[in-house]
Amino acid sequence: MSRILAVLIASCYLCGGLFFGGLLTGLQIAPVLCLLLACIVWPEYMAELKGPQRREPLPQGLIVGLAWFLLLLPAILAGVVWLML
Repeated sequence: MSRILAVLIASCYLCGGLFFGGLLTGLQIAPVLCLLLACIVWPEYMAELKGPQRREPLPQGLIVGLAWFLLLLPAILAGVVWLML
């Protein structure tokens, strides 16, 4: 269920970016949305990706939690701005 919800939220962001910002904005936010969706949909694979500084995988819950936070951050900030106005 969370994967479907993440795809729906990301598609809303992409459609909004294309509608309000044009093609260039859509092309700029698409890779970020793809990375966040990859972290939510395949956390076990993303946890095993290691750089030169890490020797053990990251916890999958940390990856999913941060991806959800970053995916919802624009909506949270828009709500805060709306409440301040």
